[in-house]
Amino acid sequence: MSNRKILAIVVSLIMVVSLFTGIGLRNEVAKAATLLTDDFEDGNRDGWSTSNGSWSVVVDGSKVLKQASTGSEARAYTGSSDWSDYTVEAKVKVLNVKDSSSGAGVIVRYKNSGNFYALVLRGSKIEIGKKLNSNWSTLAFKSFTLNKDTWYNVKLEVNGSKLVGYVNGSQVLSASDLSIATGKAGLIADRCVAEFDDVVVNSSVSGTAPTPTPTPTSSVTPTPTSTPTPTKTPTPTSTPVPTQTPAVTPTPTPNTGGVLVITDTIIVKSGQTYDGKGIKIIAQGMGDGSQSENQKPIFKLEKGANLKNVIIGAPGCDGIHCYGDNVVENVVWEDVGEDALTVKGEGVVEVIGGSAKEAADKVFQLNAPCTFKVKNFTATNIGKLVRQNGGTTFKVVIYLEDVTLNNVKSCVAKSDSPVSELWYHNLNVNNCKTLFEFPSQSQIHQY
Repeated sequence: MSNRKILAIVVSLIMVVSLFTGIGLRNEVAKAATLLTDDFEDGNRDGWSTSNGSWSVVVDGSKVLKQASTGSEARAYTGSSDWSDYTVEAKVKVLNVKDSSSGAGVIVRYKNSGNFYALVLRGSKIEIGKKLNSNWSTLAFKSFTLNKDTWYNVKLEVNGSKLVGYVNGSQVLSASDLSIATGKAGLIADRCVAEFDDVVVNSSVSGTAPTPTPTPTSSVTPTPTSTPTPTKTPTPTSTPVPTQTPAVTPTPTPNTGGVLVITDTIIVKSGQTYDGKGIKIIAQGMGDGSQSENQKPIFKLEKGANLKNVIIGAPGCDGIHCYGDNVVENVVWEDVGEDALTVKGEGVVEVIGGSAKEAADKVFQLNAPCTFKVKNFTATNIGKLVRQNGGTTFKVVIYLEDVTLNNVKSCVAKSDSPVSELWYHNLNVNNCKTLFEFPSQSQIHQY
């Protein structure tokens, strides 16, 4: 090959690299476009409107915006009502609260005092929520301990239907909702005294700006490298030691894996453990998996009986009936029927590991006084996770630990009893109308 040809190829390659690099730089600039910044060092809040509360610029080391009332949900907002996809970031410090549910944070897509999204740091949780037609609903939340007199860097991204929340640079929550399409940026102090500083609004979310496809003029075309599709890594479930280890396994005894078709309830006797070893069970003639009454259960666990390593396929019929002191470990409900599990006898019932999907109503039904524990569990597309039998006043104590819920139509747990209790630890909920429905908030505890 002649030196002239080699030189031409080299020049062409340089032109291609420059073209791609230039586009990349322009794209990064577009991502970082800033709509608004305010550090309040000018001593005023010009450009900000407020709704409720008492807002002013004060000195706390530097000049900050302070909301000084605990009497109501106070908001400050700025920008354009046409803003759609952007981020709001601010330093937030809570000084005083009215109660443990008070908190402060940032707002996106503020239409008016009754319609907006917000990321709020509260006494025992952090949440992404929306206010729609003046009604507040939680879209996602997780346990969080708010320290007063401490600055937090709080950021909320909104892009299409996606909302992502960050605290101190780390992603903590995400949610999806399409109720509000555009609106201003803002700050929220819900029944608390709070300070805000270094507000930044960027026009687009990092990593979402499209990259235009260049058309090189050179005859040399680089060969693109395909991007492999990542393989989803399943979340492992821990396998704790069961509280009882009986030696006898009831019939029928399934083979490892595979499918077992049944036409009647499998009864696990007291003191026995049914280990399915990964078997998938399909029920025939026992119910259609709807909400109709009188469907048969797949399993009946007598008092002191245990069940583990089973997949319950559709139709789920009436799931599992537990008569007290039972451990249900690593059970997967692919399509919940009337209920996934019903507690019918007194004692302690534990659900450890596993998952449930597609519960038109509740996943777990409690029909008897009991201590009910759920740990390392995931549920998706459900009405409720736990429901104490409606209208009953006996006491149940519910523990939820390391539980993740996605798309909850009604609430996490509901009880009509004034003496029942719910305790939770590391509870993560995405897209939920209401968290808990109990006669009193004092019945709900975090540990």
